[in-house]
Amino acid sequence: MILKIKKGIALFLLATSLIAFVWSPLFGALQLAFKYYDPFSITEYRLKRLSTEAYIDAINSALAEDDIDEAQNLVGLAEKYGHTLPVDVISKTKHSTFQTVWRYSTEFISGVTKGEAGSAASIGGAMTADYFGVGDVRDIVTEGDKIARGQAYDKLTLGLAAFGLLTVAPGSGPLDAGASIIKTANKAKKLSSTLTSSLLKLSSNLIDPSRLKIALTDLTTPIMRAPKFSTLKSSLQSFSFEDLNNHDFSKLKKLAVEVVPADIAAIRKRFDGVIRQGPADELAVFTQSTGSIVASAGVRGAFRSLENAANPRELAKFNELAKRMGKETSSALLILGRKAILLGELIYQIIASMIFVIAWIAGAVWAVIAFIWKIRVLTKRNRLATSTA
Repeated sequence: MILKIKKGIALFLLATSLIAFVWSPLFGALQLAFKYYDPFSITEYRLKRLSTEAYIDAINSALAEDDIDEAQNLVGLAEKYGHTLPVDVISKTKHSTFQTVWRYSTEFISGVTKGEAGSAASIGGAMTADYFGVGDVRDIVTEGDKIARGQAYDKLTLGLAAFGLLTVAPGSGPLDAGASIIKTANKAKKLSSTLTSSLLKLSSNLIDPSRLKIALTDLTTPIMRAPKFSTLKSSLQSFSFEDLNNHDFSKLKKLAVEVVPADIAAIRKRFDGVIRQGPADELAVFTQSTGSIVASAGVRGAFRSLENAANPRELAKFNELAKRMGKETSSALLILGRKAILLGELIYQIIASMIFVIAWIAGAVWAVIAFIWKIRVLTKRNRLATSTA
């Protein structure tokens, strides 16, 4: 009888300890141990364990940037992981006049004509110009003119503009989209310092100065002119932030041509041979990953990936994450930053979970061995008692 009670207590303790472990964060860490290389698993593990306050802070950060769409996405992400947000926080994401401001902002035209990227509207304008090729021409001429005058110029802007114009037809694929996003992120100071250094090194060897000088001879900046108000109004009324995030500028073709009436095909031919193939192939690794992120996670996700990635390998990890998370990628990176793809301090939780499992298995084995040993001892005693009697 006593033996059965001891056996029951041992099994109960083992079972309760296992249940407690399964419901603890350590069980999630153990699962992560088998997918330590997967950015999505790392991100999901972190997001599941964030507090409600962390999501609220991220929503407020998005609202401070006038990014209503991002704030709404963060609300959806918080609810997805079981958080109940205050009503007043959710209400802030429902109404905004920012869309109207965006549509009629002169900053959009400034982005198209000057390539400025100091606000959401100007970034949209700069990317629109790049999509149709005129932005790359504008930047090549602007930075090339500085070279001719012996002035300091932006090597990264010049290199990416030449790459974007000459490698593929404007607006035709991920290479072109990636070059535009990286160039705009550089202007907006959204590139990580280490990524900027790597790209600058590539850009320094990308351009053939002598060929560039020949191409720029007698070439003036394409005439930038203000569009008709009717064209501006009709184009921007049909264009939304969702179009920008999806890198879809088809609705703005008429506007772009009216603002910068350049013969892109002729200019591309003129600059043929300006970029060197070797560095261009290396740069393609960056632009391909970035373009792929845009396709999966949108422009926001690409910007946040470039802001956090330290090197091409990390950019590739953000690309893997974007393929799994889609449009939620940007929201996840706003909250987690670079931690979204790195184990970091989680390695200690993984080690702790593995120690628990090893200890639990050892305890279970010990309990079984002890139980069997006691049965043998009792059996032996019974036999001795029987033989003595």
